[in-house]
Amino acid sequence: FIGATQLLADVAPYLPQRDDESSAGYGARVSRLLGGRRFGLVIEEYQAFDATLWLRLRDFLRGLYDVTGMPAEAAKATLFLGNYAVTPWGLHRGRSGNFQFVVEGPKRIRTWPDTYWHEREDMSFRLNYHGHDDGSTVLDGQSGDVLYWPHDHWHIGEGLGGQVSVAISVALFMKDEGAANNLLARALGTVRRQLARTSEHVPVHPRDFQSSLPAIADAVAHE
Repeated sequence: FIGATQLLADVAPYLPQRDDESSAGYGARVSRLLGGRRFGLVIEEYQAFDATLWLRLRDFLRGLYDVTGMPAEAAKATLFLGNYAVTPWGLHRGRSGNFQFVVEGPKRIRTWPDTYWHEREDMSFRLNYHGHDDGSTVLDGQSGDVLYWPHDHWHIGEGLGGQVSVAISVALFMKDEGAANNLLARALGTVRRQLARTSEHVPVHPRDFQSSLPAIADAVAHE
């Protein structure tokens, strides 16, 4: 990300290189390339690219899962590296509980409980949120610290003093809403293909499966 803009093409010059030697060296080089503009490197599913990280996360989560049970949907790690002023996609409410490991600080996360936003303006993916700072909780971390915020909290990362920070967030999707929706959508796709062989028209909409259920039940009943 350059500011709040995602770079999708010709990204190679902005990726870490061996000659950078450190995150500070990488940050200095990219800042020169961008003429001083703020940037952020975000890598989803980071555990898939680093076996050591995968093993360490397994050891960390094993004890937690003994208490909470396995996530019903998924768990993933995301790398955040950069000197961005705020999270590029703005204030948002996720679906996951989050542990953030600060590799190189400082790192700040600003959070709000979901109840704060009831009967207030929808601020999803907005950057002009500072009028609500008084209702937030600030989580500040330095290298070696671990930050946590629960799944029902809105949050945004904030840069401090233009310094490059490095953090790995581990997101735990404990509820099965997303997984159940995806599974049922796939199942409806199969049902639609099967019914199409014998039915003239069955209005099945995988992305709106609830409205499709009566039509499916009626079609199946008449097969």
